Amino acid sequence: MLGLDDLEVQQLHSTWYKENKQKLLSSKFKNYDTEIIPLFFRYIQGNIPNVEKFDLIMASTDLRTPAESYKARDMKRRIIMHVGPTNSGKTYSALQKFYKSESGVYCGPLRLLAHEIYDKSNSLGYPCNLVTGEEKRESDVEMTNLEKVFDIAIGNDERGWAWTRALLGVRANEVHLCGEESAVPLIERILEETGESLEIKRYNRLTPLSIQNKAIRSLKNIEKGDCIVTFSRKSIFSLKAAIEKNNTVAVIYGGLPPETRADQARLFNSNDYNVLVASDAIGMGLNLNIKRIIFESLEKYNGVKWEPLEVSQVKQIAGRAGRFKTQYEHGQVTTLEQQDLKKLHHYMNSEIPKIQKAGLLPEIDQIEKFNETLPGLKLADLLTRFQELATLDQNYFFCNLKDLCRLAEALEGIPLTLKDRYTFIQSPCGKHDQIMDCFTDFANKHSTDTVVYIKDYIQFQNTGNLSTLETLHKIIILYLWLGQRFPETFVDLEEALVLKVKIEERINEKLQSMSFRKRKRMFEEEHLQQLMKQQERLLNSTSDEPVSVAETKSGDAKPEQLPKRERTRRY
Repeated sequence: MLGLDDLEVQQLHSTWYKENKQKLLSSKFKNYDTEIIPLFFRYIQGNIPNVEKFDLIMASTDLRTPAESYKARDMKRRIIMHVGPTNSGKTYSALQKFYKSESGVYCGPLRLLAHEIYDKSNSLGYPCNLVTGEEKRESDVEMTNLEKVFDIAIGNDERGWAWTRALLGVRANEVHLCGEESAVPLIERILEETGESLEIKRYNRLTPLSIQNKAIRSLKNIEKGDCIVTFSRKSIFSLKAAIEKNNTVAVIYGGLPPETRADQARLFNSNDYNVLVASDAIGMGLNLNIKRIIFESLEKYNGVKWEPLEVSQVKQIAGRAGRFKTQYEHGQVTTLEQQDLKKLHHYMNSEIPKIQKAGLLPEIDQIEKFNETLPGLKLADLLTRFQELATLDQNYFFCNLKDLCRLAEALEGIPLTLKDRYTFIQSPCGKHDQIMDCFTDFANKHSTDTVVYIKDYIQFQNTGNLSTLETLHKIIILYLWLGQRFPETFVDLEEALVLKVKIEERINEKLQSMSFRKRKRMFEEEHLQQLMKQQERLLNSTSDEPVSVAETKSGDAKPEQLPKRERTRRY
């Protein structure tokens, strides 16, 4: 790093070890990085001839006082935090001020939340515009206007970089934050740095929530108003198939467009569908009339292994049961399997750990200054080096760069300016090959000042499976997002919005027309025929003949090799 050879690194390590020997003897000493950075700087200043360049590097990666870079420091803001659990009315109370203000901004972490507030505000007679990452209607957190001065700003508790940027930078006379008790100490520490004080309004849950002492054990015990929560798309549709024998089932998961999730929620709330199968996407942004939350599992597969849920996740999801002023005011929460019930009780009786830090990402001007000191680096390497050298105080952490670096690597070789390149990698681009192909092609076209038309990428037909439709929708969202930032290249926003609505309608039709009862019967018949053929082969084989189908004790074929937790599920 910075041209140090092995000997110099060894000298640096030895010096640091001597200065921190006593701390190393303590088992509590863990902050090696924060201890070694100041010493590293002193060493470099004494051993690298180009101290002036090193000073520039240190200055460009100094994130210890992020608040100072915002014009909001010129204002005396009043900060009010509405604190309470799910279904406590904290957001409702904050929004009353928003509706009655001369000018205001609602900063939500999800497009779905922004749409909900936009619709509600206008329906109540309070004219409201909508600005999200993908569209403008005459605000999600990411698009918060930090130049305009508002009377009121409302923000939901979420510790990503966009939330930090909004908290520090929104120019409003009055800022209302909504969140959990676990975030209060962090907010107080951050506001102490900005010289602002925090007023706290605390709320209790409006309806009772009880933890049941028995798991439902079988899907036959599913009742009207139940929501069963699982954590993979495959499990959602497996559960839907099993439950639909006696119920009508709505589904909500993260891969669905927000508008489709809202439509599924309306179907469930209107009693057209009496059971909901959902992922943790129900935790935020939807009002749902749920009687009982049933956890199919208290573990979530991260792509590599099963991991236990966090206390905050369990409480956020469980709290969706028992909505105020509905037929299900008394909420209940339980598990599908008895083995998970004890863990559920432990989660629900545990305190949510205090939030220690808020997320930061460098602004483009900081990246440009850093690039001047280390020219010639690829953007992915530049970001990685920035993170390695960045100095932050105890209230902040550097947000994960994995996705940004992945997209930056995909753009290598495309002649974009650093500013445009940095903008592109912050786009909502998924990992699907088709989406990535569009992403790189969009960047290529933009680099050559070629106008991009959405119809060249989306030929909508009234066909396609659900996964294909979801992918097409994500491509349109990517196009719209880029269109808000590069309108001279992505000019086809109206047509993109028309296609977006058509695909959402088609996705809704697909979900409503799926007859899993029929598919389940067909699958069972095919499976029975396969088993009969396998048994016949086994009976006709000799002891010396190899048999390709592995047997269990029951004689059934082994299920597909899936992660252990999922393989034990029987729907």
